[in-house]
Amino acid sequence: MAAGLVSVSLVCLLLVSGRPAMAAGRAGGGTLTISPAIIDTVAGPEGELPSITVANGTNVRFRIRIYPALVRQTLDGGLTIRERRAELQAAARRFALAPRTLLLRPGGTATVRARLLRPVPAGEAVGAAVVEAVPNLPAGRAPPYRLRLLGALLIPGVRAPAPRGRIEAVRVFQAGPSRLRFLTLVRNTGRVHGYLSALRLNVRDRGGRIVFSTAPRTGVVLPGYSRDVMAELFKQLPAGRYIAEATGVFGSARSRAIVRFTLAGPNRLRPS
Repeated sequence: MAAGLVSVSLVCLLLVSGRPAMAAGRAGGGTLTISPAIIDTVAGPEGELPSITVANGTNVRFRIRIYPALVRQTLDGGLTIRERRAELQAAARRFALAPRTLLLRPGGTATVRARLLRPVPAGEAVGAAVVEAVPNLPAGRAPPYRLRLLGALLIPGVRAPAPRGRIEAVRVFQAGPSRLRFLTLVRNTGRVHGYLSALRLNVRDRGGRIVFSTAPRTGVVLPGYSRDVMAELFKQLPAGRYIAEATGVFGSARSRAIVRFTLAGPNRLRPS
């Protein structure tokens, strides 16, 4: 990643629904935003997709470049673009975005038109609309920073199958002197993106009594990828043996995973 690049990744912005309304990058006393942050819909008859609005809420005049990219998903749910030349060319054959460049004054907005060029009738076209912005400076001056916003493009085909996935594991870590962190690993085993719903994490003591229960917020999981869903425990649990169980529904299938752990003292994990 180039020096001075501030990268904002969509799917790190989690709402309860898992569908963030916008992605934003901060600069110049305000934010540059794109909305919606996720386009999750079937394309129209001519491949048309919902438009993307770029809004400049800063006091900086930006020079903006817009292009499609293929993406990877990281375990924290964020997206990173595939930046090899062949991969960018493949994305340009799959999606079209217009305009490709623009100047956006402080307080200004612009509309980006999006279109799917090559549908995947029995699967899904996955990518991102990349909006890269640098301050508009006189010729010869290097910009001090560059903002990158990603708008996810998740376009299922007309014969796409239903989402498929499962909870693969739940893990517990010592996140601080008196804080435990639980990570529920969710894997998408299907051909289209999906969301884990009804996620519930319960911690039971040796007698089977629930001593901690939470419903962590989840987000989108791309086909073939896994992501962690985090929950933190600040409530003090005494020394003893415990079982953490995560349950949820991905597509139409319910799954679960458990982990057994021992506390050597209040919220202090015993090394395994």
